[in-house]
Amino acid sequence: MKKDTQNRIPPKADFPYSVISVNFLIIVILFIIFFYYPNALGEDLYYHLKIASLIKGSGLSVIQDMRWFQLTTWSQYPADLSLGFHLILVPLLTCFSPIVSIKILGITLILLFVNIFYWILHSEGAKVKPLWIFLLLLISTFFLYRLAIVRPFIISISFSLLIFASLIKGKKWLFILTCILFPFFYTGWLQIFILLFFWIASQLLIIRKFRDLSLILIAIISVVAGLILRPDFPNILYLTYQQIVDLLFLNFKGIDLNVGIGQRTADIFFFQDNIIGILLMTVTLLMNYFNFRFLRDETKKITLLTLSLITVFYFIWSIESVRFIEYWIPFSILFTALSVTYFSECEIASRHWSMKLISQMKSGIRDRWIWKVIFVLFLVAISYHGPLYVLKSIKHSKPVTAFQAEAQWLAENTLEKSNVFITSWDSFSRLFFYNHHNNYTVGMDPVFFYLRDPERFWLWRNITEHTCVSTTPIDECPEGMSEPGLIAATIKSQFDSDYIFSNNYSVYFPFVMMMVKNPEIFHFIMSGEGSFLFSIDPSI
Repeated sequence: MKKDTQNRIPPKADFPYSVISVNFLIIVILFIIFFYYPNALGEDLYYHLKIASLIKGSGLSVIQDMRWFQLTTWSQYPADLSLGFHLILVPLLTCFSPIVSIKILGITLILLFVNIFYWILHSEGAKVKPLWIFLLLLISTFFLYRLAIVRPFIISISFSLLIFASLIKGKKWLFILTCILFPFFYTGWLQIFILLFFWIASQLLIIRKFRDLSLILIAIISVVAGLILRPDFPNILYLTYQQIVDLLFLNFKGIDLNVGIGQRTADIFFFQDNIIGILLMTVTLLMNYFNFRFLRDETKKITLLTLSLITVFYFIWSIESVRFIEYWIPFSILFTALSVTYFSECEIASRHWSMKLISQMKSGIRDRWIWKVIFVLFLVAISYHGPLYVLKSIKHSKPVTAFQAEAQWLAENTLEKSNVFITSWDSFSRLFFYNHHNNYTVGMDPVFFYLRDPERFWLWRNITEHTCVSTTPIDECPEGMSEPGLIAATIKSQFDSDYIFSNNYSVYFPFVMMMVKNPEIFHFIMSGEGSFLFSIDPSI
C-alpha cells in the first residue's frame, strides 16, 4: 500500500463549513423521517432493543444463553450476532425510551456512514461533494428505505468504506483497526476479504504484480483478534459460517426457507426504482475507457478498477438478494464520483471531446436559465419520492404496541421458559421485546431452525401454511394429515407447546380458521392488532 501524493487537489479551506452544512441538512431530514410518526420501520429493532436492555441489566452473561430461540442452532451455540450494535444501544437506553433510543442510534449511524463517504470524496479531491451525497441518499428509494430500518447492517457499510479508504490511502493502521472492530460489531466481516481480493486483483491487472499480499495475513490476524475479543467466541464463528456459507449453499439448492423480504431476488420494481443508478453505473463504466487510457497515475487506475469490480459485483449480488443494494449504491456512487474527479485531472482531458462537451453543457446550464430550472426540477423529483415513501411506510407500519397484550398475557399466565408455538419467525421480535419469560419456536432467522432440524422445520411450515402434518415439502396434504386433533397433538409433542400465537398474514388464514372452527381443541384466548392467541385443550 503506497500512499499516493501526486496530482491531488488540495482540500478547500471551506471544507468544515461544507461538512457542517451537509450534516445539518441531513439531520433535519432524518429527524423528520424518524420522528414525524411514533412508529418505526421493521421488526428486528425490537429484538435489538430487548437484547441491549438485558445486557444493560444483567451484563454480557445474557448472550451465553439464547434459550428464547427454542429449536434453532442459535440456542445450541449461543452468541450475539450484533454485539457491538447492542453495546452502543446500552447507554442510549439509560437516557431515553427504547423507541427514541433506536431512532437516535439510526440517525447517528447514518450520519457516520455519510461522513465517511464525504471524507473519502474530500481526500480524493472530488468536486460538488454535496451533489454526490444527495445522490447517495436519494437516488434509490429502496436504499433509503433500507437505511431507515435501523439495523447493524449500517455499521457494516461504514466499515466496508473504511476498509476501502485504508487501501487507497495506504493507511495500514486504519486497515488493522477496522479489521479488528468489524467482527466485534457485526458478522459481515467477510466484506473485508471481498474488497481486499478486488484490490489485489486490480494491482495484478494494472502493474502486473501483487503489491499488497501481506494485507491478507494482516486481515486474517486482525479478524481473528476481533473474534477472540468477543465473549461468545467460538460460537459466533460457527453461527457466522451458517449465516453466510450454509445460507448461500441452501439458496443455490433453491430451498425455500421463507426468509425476509430483504433476501428476495430483484423484481421489476427493483429495476424501476434503481434505473437512474443503473444508468449512472453503465455510463461510468464506459467513461472509464478514457480514464484507463489517459491516466498516468497507477494508484488511481488501481482505485478505479477496484471500484468498477466492486460495483459490478455488488450489483449482481443485489439482483440475487436485494439487501445488498446497501453495498451497491454507496460503492456505485463513489465509483462515479472518483471517475469524474480523476478524469478532470488528466492533462489531456481538457482537450478531449468528452470534456469539451461537458464544458459546453456546463456553459449552457450556466448561461440559460431554462436549463437551470430543468436541473433543479430533476433534483427535486429525485429527492421527493424517497423520503415521502419512507414516511408513508412508517405511518402505515404496525404500532409500537402490536403484540404487547398477547405477550404480557403469556408472561402472566404461563410457566417461565415454557414454549410458545409461533406461526411466523418475524413475530418473534415483538413478542420477545414484551416477554422474555417464554421461549419461542423460531426467531429472527429461520435458517438456524432449518440447519438444526430440517424435518421439524418443514413440519412447522406445513402445519402453519398448509394445515397439514408432514415433515417434507408438500403441494397437497396427504389424506388424514390435516385432522385438527392430530395437528394439536403434534404441536404438543414435537414443539412442546400448549399455546399458539399467529399473526394475520393471509398464508396463515386457513390455520387460524381451523382453530376457530374447533373450539373444543383450540381455546381462543384473545386477538390483537393483527394477531391471534390460542391454547390447546389439556386433554389432547
